Amino acid sequence: MVNKEVHIGYRQSTLADIDLTYRIKTRSIKTYVSRIYGWDEDFQMSFHQKNFRPENTRILYLEDVSPDRPGRKPGEDAAFGYIEVEYRDTEIFLANILIEDAYQGQGLGKAVMRQLILEADGMPGRPGLPVRLEVFRINKRARAFYERLGFRAISRDGIKYVMEKRPGRAPGSSPEK
Repeated sequence: MVNKEVHIGYRQSTLADIDLTYRIKTRSIKTYVSRIYGWDEDFQMSFHQKNFRPENTRILYLEDVSPDRPGRKPGEDAAFGYIEVEYRDTEIFLANILIEDAYQGQGLGKAVMRQLILEADGMPGRPGLPVRLEVFRINKRARAFYERLGFRAISRDGIKYVMEKRPGRAPGSSPEK
């Protein structure tokens, strides 16, 4: 058996990824959306098409770097998720990090989030920025995941929490007073 080392690859999304990102969305958050709003396939597809921003989206895929498969090109490997990030003057807003259910619990989302946090802490030419995101209140697993990475809820409504990770705060540390 060949030892296999797997790395996460990122590639910029294009309009051609609309079906891929919709598939990932349905395989990652459909359960939560269904419980909150119900799931109407036509509405969800229309909503996704209207709100899809390829310029803010990177496709996540597994890069197989095992010795028996050198030199594989991005896109030849399995896409397992995507990350949608808005870089704003005062924050980095994580609009989505969606990992297909079959790939959850393997440390992939954690690695992607740690990379984003490092990026926020060290943006060239300016001080670190907070990372903010929204998470469904019913998604306790995701909220716990973000808390382990150092995020804290800063507001909430009936459907979601807004969470924030301040720059330079180590994952798991307590928030500033």
